[in-house]
Amino acid sequence: MKKKEKGTLSIFSALSIMLVASVLFTLLEAARVRLIETMAEVVMTSAVESVFAAYDSALWEQYHLLLRSASVADGSISMGDLETELQELSDIAMNPEGGSLSSYNNDLLRGETLSMMVTGYTLITDDGGEVFEEAVAAYMKQNLGYETAMTLKEKYEKAENLEETDVDDAISDAQDGIAEAKAEAAENESGESGGGQSEGEESEAEEAETEVTDNPLTAITKIRRMGILALVVDDTSELSAQSIELSDTIGRRTLNEGNMSNTSDTEDWYKKVLVTQYYAKYYANYLSPNTDGALQYEQEYLICGKSSDTENLKGCINRIILIREAANLVYLLQDAAKQEEALAVATVLAGATANPIIIEVVKYGILAAWAYAESILDVRALLQGDKIALIKTSEQWTSDISGLSECASGNFKASECSNGLTYSEYLNLLLYTLGDAAALRAMDIQEQYLKQQDGYENFQMDQMIVALAVTAEYEFSDNYLSLVSLVNFGDVNFTASGSVTYSYLQAGG
Repeated sequence: MKKKEKGTLSIFSALSIMLVASVLFTLLEAARVRLIETMAEVVMTSAVESVFAAYDSALWEQYHLLLRSASVADGSISMGDLETELQELSDIAMNPEGGSLSSYNNDLLRGETLSMMVTGYTLITDDGGEVFEEAVAAYMKQNLGYETAMTLKEKYEKAENLEETDVDDAISDAQDGIAEAKAEAAENESGESGGGQSEGEESEAEEAETEVTDNPLTAITKIRRMGILALVVDDTSELSAQSIELSDTIGRRTLNEGNMSNTSDTEDWYKKVLVTQYYAKYYANYLSPNTDGALQYEQEYLICGKSSDTENLKGCINRIILIREAANLVYLLQDAAKQEEALAVATVLAGATANPIIIEVVKYGILAAWAYAESILDVRALLQGDKIALIKTSEQWTSDISGLSECASGNFKASECSNGLTYSEYLNLLLYTLGDAAALRAMDIQEQYLKQQDGYENFQMDQMIVALAVTAEYEFSDNYLSLVSLVNFGDVNFTASGSVTYSYLQAGG
């Protein structure tokens, strides 16, 4: 029987096989490392998004802002708790079953989280209110189309371009003109050898003076000395008496600050319109007060920033009157018939002087007084829910030059204009012109609202995060290098690191 020969393998062949195997397993390990890096990035992103998923639900439900709290018990902010939460979430994703790194070295993608560190964050109160406006704009873009915003912009800018009229100066100049005219007439009378005007001229002047039974300048001067709220509100005792303490508001206290800036590509005018419409939608005003709020007239607070509802309402009324004065004067300067009426009264009030410059000054003062009187009637109508056009027509004009003193009567208001704006829309005009101060006050209202809720007694807006930057490092054991190697590397562990930034602003507010 023939004896079987044993197979032989040369040393060279063995070394060649080991070399080829080492190359193959090294390539496999390299591919695994690349997959590990992708896995680490996915885990980082997932952990950060999970942290941001725990947004403040009360703030979202009331004001539709997505914010994550970073507060601690003493009222300050701390990234330590967030880092711990991030690491726990990352560990669960990397190693759901637990155990040490050496116990799962046959698992291709299982690793260990070495660290999760917050390197940057943005608070909603950062940049003097700009971050808040960015958050509001991010949300409102989903609710207000670009073309609609363009239409609103044109309406707001039409009111913004109206030149304000200083009624006090105009009336004062007119009264000075009247005094100068009387002095000039007296001087002319004393200097004339014929004793001044003829008997017919004197009787004609006296007859003209009796026709001006209600001097517009005197009437408006008296009205302007009255309290503005008593002029335009039927019953001032029914006004809100609520107030807040301004010393602890966002614009007046030292705030926590983030260390990461946020940029925006939103057009400035577009953002202004979006923010204005947000205020109009989520904040109350005099005609629709928030009886459960720290302040009932919230939009008025955004505009004026006073401590009490009555002071804020008063400030807004004065601002609307300025808009109406300018708009009414624009109309009067285009109405030839009403200018003739003003000129006739100015001619009488200026006395016997024939100085056209003085008469023109008095005429302008009368027109300004008339515009102010109509403004009082306009605001009175607005506060009763009526509409008033930005620029009126002759049919929409209400007051008469011979009865301006009647404007002080609470029963007398301007005629409603079918094409007009409501009180709320006039507030929108004012809100559009405001800067970051309104944003800070808007956060005051939100902060005061949250503090009234159970569990939010120490809530502060400058503890709320809107964006976060995180770096992480992971460790993985080797799987293939130790299987076939010409060199004993011992235990080889790989590390993977990376960073991720997440922001509610980019996520759509």
